[in-house]
Amino acid sequence: MNGTIFIAFNEMIESKYGLPAWEALLVKVCPVSGGSYTSVEDFPDSELVALVVEFAEMEGRPVQEMLVLFGEYLFTVFSGRYPAFVEQKPDLVDFLKSVEDTIHLEVKKLYDHPSLPKIWWEHPDDVFLLHYQSPRKLCALAEGLVRGAAARYGNSVSLSQSKCMLHGDDHCTIQVHIS
Repeated sequence: MNGTIFIAFNEMIESKYGLPAWEALLVKVCPVSGGSYTSVEDFPDSELVALVVEFAEMEGRPVQEMLVLFGEYLFTVFSGRYPAFVEQKPDLVDFLKSVEDTIHLEVKKLYDHPSLPKIWWEHPDDVFLLHYQSPRKLCALAEGLVRGAAARYGNSVSLSQSKCMLHGDDHCTIQVHIS
């Protein structure tokens, strides 16, 4: 996983909980990297998972809830660093539709071997269906990213999953109800 994700997690912990919380987390997890991340390197997925799981435990929160919070934060990081992707799209639905064919395509140009989730969508009637597939099974992080995007576009969303890789399905289907 690219170091950008680790850097964002570090920033979230420090900004919301303080530097001592980040340092305590590193002491508990003892990551191979030592907690030093750069955006030009990749780090083991397992290292981020260990950090998230341990921090969720330190905070007394479910891991999935911590991943959603991180996803919301991560969206603000991405939209701040790459505002054109957000500014080019007039609304949340158009933005969500652009993730795989525009944003992921650009990421693939920047990095040699990014391990991105596969995202596809359907838009029947009044619900937006976002399909997510990744060996990481971080659908809660994807939900947080959707929530972050909704906030940016001034929408309220309710999310539910009719399929989830954590329950044995081959992909997750996140139902996005937009208001």
